[in-house]
Amino acid sequence: MPPLLESVLDRMDLRDVRDRHPLTLSGGQKQRCAIAAAVFCGKRVIAFDEPTSGLDYAHMAQTAELLRELAGTGIFVLVVTHDYELVRIAGDRVTEMRGRESPANTISTRKASCACARSSGSGRRFLADARAASSSL
Repeated sequence: MPPLLESVLDRMDLRDVRDRHPLTLSGGQKQRCAIAAAVFCGKRVIAFDEPTSGLDYAHMAQTAELLRELAGTGIFVLVVTHDYELVRIAGDRVTEMRGRESPANTISTRKASCACARSSGSGRRFLADARAASSSL
C-alpha cells in the first residue's frame, strides 16, 4: 500500500475496513472515507459540504485536526457546515449565513487558509460568496 494512502487511512481510522466495499460501511465510516478520498487526490483546493455529518465527537475532532493540517500545508480548505464545534476548532475565516442574505457576520481570527461557513441558506449562494471572499485572501 502506498505510504500516503496508508497515512490517510490511519488518520481517518479506516485501516481495518480498507478491504470492505463502501456500501458495507457505517454512515460515519462512509463520511470519513469520502474525506480520505478528497485528501488522497492531492488537490490545491478542497471543498467539503457537512464533512462531520454522522460523525461522533471524537471523529469530528479528528476531522477538524486533519482540515487544519491540510490548510497548514497550503491547501485551501472550504467547509460548509452547521457544526459549530467544527467551525470553532478548524476555521480561520468564518462566514455565517442567515437565510438568503449576504454574509451577515465574518470573523477573521488567524491567517485565512481554512474557511468554514455555517449556512442555513442556499449552498450555491454561499459558494458564490465564498469565491468572492477567497479572491481577497
